[in-house]
Amino acid sequence: MGVETTPRVELTLPRLRTPEPAAAGGSRFGELLGRAVAEANRAQLEAQEQGEKLARDETDTVDAMVALSRADVTLRFVVALRDRALEAWREISRLQV
Repeated sequence: MGVETTPRVELTLPRLRTPEPAAAGGSRFGELLGRAVAEANRAQLEAQEQGEKLARDETDTVDAMVALSRADVTLRFVVALRDRALEAWREISRLQV
């Protein structure tokens, strides 16, 4: 009886570009958040597609799990961004002018 080795899978998230300093009257945070949401959506769609392929036995379980993990981590990142932005907004709104 031979022992199968599983291939090593590395999970890397795409890097979002660090926005350049905002010009007077402009904001790049919205652009960064928009790209993060778009990437999370893309990862969710890819995970769904891989899940459907797995159900039809057209893909490997490892590939489906990698896509699912990538989607999970990306969504958690977007939720963390949202939470931090809301926390900052609440802090700003408590400031007395």
